Amino acid sequence: MKKSLLALGAVAALGGLGFSGAAHAVWVVQDVTAAPAQTLSASTDTGVGHILVTPYFNTANQTGTLLSVVNTDTTNGKAVKVRFRGAANSDDILDFTVLLSPYDVWTASVSQGPDGYSRLLTPDNSCVLPLIPNATNTPGGVPFTDTRLDAALTVEARAAHTQEGYVEWLNMADIRPGSEVYETIKHKNGVAPCGSTASGATVLAKLMNPEIALSVAEASTFGLTAPTGGLMGNWSIYNAQNVTSYGGPNSAIVALQSQSVGSPVPAAARLFFAPQIGASNPTFPADAKLVWSEEIAGVRSRFGETADPLLTNAAGGGTTPPLVEMLPFDLPDLSTPYVSTYQYAPTQAAALSASLATSAVMNEWTAGTDNGVDFSTDWVFSQPTRRYQAVVNYNSPKLGGGVESKPVFNFYSAPFFYPEGSVQLKTRTSGGLFFGSMLCLSDGVATYNAYNREESTIVPVFNGEFSPGAPVGKAPGFCGEVAVLTFGDASVRALNASLTTYNIANASLPGGGAGWMSVNLPASRTVNGTTYAAGLPVIGYAANTFKAANSAGTGNFGDAITHRYKRPSGPAPAIVRPPVSE
Repeated sequence: MKKSLLALGAVAALGGLGFSGAAHAVWVVQDVTAAPAQTLSASTDTGVGHILVTPYFNTANQTGTLLSVVNTDTTNGKAVKVRFRGAANSDDILDFTVLLSPYDVWTASVSQGPDGYSRLLTPDNSCVLPLIPNATNTPGGVPFTDTRLDAALTVEARAAHTQEGYVEWLNMADIRPGSEVYETIKHKNGVAPCGSTASGATVLAKLMNPEIALSVAEASTFGLTAPTGGLMGNWSIYNAQNVTSYGGPNSAIVALQSQSVGSPVPAAARLFFAPQIGASNPTFPADAKLVWSEEIAGVRSRFGETADPLLTNAAGGGTTPPLVEMLPFDLPDLSTPYVSTYQYAPTQAAALSASLATSAVMNEWTAGTDNGVDFSTDWVFSQPTRRYQAVVNYNSPKLGGGVESKPVFNFYSAPFFYPEGSVQLKTRTSGGLFFGSMLCLSDGVATYNAYNREESTIVPVFNGEFSPGAPVGKAPGFCGEVAVLTFGDASVRALNASLTTYNIANASLPGGGAGWMSVNLPASRTVNGTTYAAGLPVIGYAANTFKAANSAGTGNFGDAITHRYKRPSGPAPAIVRPPVSE
């Protein structure tokens, strides 16, 4: 790997990077209308798709997370954008690009470093942009970043915001056999060349520099073609306190093409490759080869490639600069138009939200010692598309000077989160540490119907340190992009979460120590006099841990059980497109 780094550095120092002129790059932005795939859908049967979502990772309280992504395509390589987002407000805390060869598996672990920040460590030799030294050469791992977090928080609090969240995996492009890129990333004798050769270093340097565009034909010659999916992956969360682990598959989203007869089938989606660059004042090529999506009706712009309210001018009605500077590594994201039906980022975000929407999340719980062993249960609620409708701006002007956190909405996306009263801003303090502001479902939006094994109804009593608390008679809405609900009073929890947790205390759990619960979400919404099916886009699972003692000693056990869902029926909420004048 040292050789790889030296080789890449030497080529970069030469300036030309194998091409005429100074610095060059690879931007490939295909016209989305040319994509054979027409729709996106959550893949609940195969677990294989074009996009994956890891619902939760954790490094807090002696916890770590193992991650994998698999290329099941036996012919093509895959360029995969990997993005870690924080649990509180889905802020970007680490992203990079993995280049998988056919049959390839990339693995990594995430754990807490000595400074409290999460760190990524990988023993894998697959190519990564930027180059990530392997575990042998960099035992400390790659630290997560706090540049998009609330700067007003203490360093300790910002570190805590990197310890929990979720992960996006996006197939940006396939890598064509026989091409320059393919020869660079294809394993030979069990090792991918990457930057260890002069030609490989040149290819990687070209992929990492943002100053030139390739047409779809030029990109194909170089090695980048339309993404056909075929990704799968898994996660495992392990904990040193209770010496156990929980695991499961990543949620998969597949791009589909309709057929005249039969069900839709997976198809090639839009080719969108962005360089892994984060420098301020970056170059976004204004080149006819790049066919950007619509920002507003009749206007094409790189701002149309995301529905993120902070990265676009949607929050200001299309008339103000973005609240956060967009950088090349911000693209693509889950809202970037990927299939031909969705040519506008809020449209894609709305459609993806609708495919994940649920009006009830159901699972089982076990807590306490009534069953002869010490049980505890944690539920994960992950909302991977909320970012494209409701976010937190940490730098809103404050009357009398200073700044304060305020919610910001994309009013041009479907109203899953932004209707009046559906979300509210709360602050969170835990263990004496102030975690700042985060968006929560408004109190009373979610209702909780819980039962034990003997049909007794439970009235949950929630403990937590969110301020302000829920009014009397209203159940609190869960807080954060990823929320964790804990059952019982066990000192050692299944997931040991701390950033966005609520607790249902033993006092409100009946005898028997086990049962099931349904978290009910709005089944419909009325917008401008029209009633639509709604629900909220939620994925997740229940993690259970228990200790059992016998004559042979004590054992620690754990499992993860995927949530069950009720889907809303009827038409999905419509989006509101801005007028051309904006």
